[in-house]
Amino acid sequence: MNIEEFYFVLPRELIAQFPADPRGSSKLLYFDPHQKIHDQVFDYIRFLPC
Repeated sequence: MNIEEFYFVLPRELIAQFPADPRGSSKLLYFDPHQKIHDQVFDYIRFLPC
């Protein structure tokens, strides 16, 4: 793997300037080898190993 594969352009207007309100409603994108899941940060606990 080459670290340059991780360089990309991210326009400033797409970077959050303030937290979501309420904070837990921020978006979360979770990847594992078998799936990708779109969720919200307040539900992150279900992705932590037991």
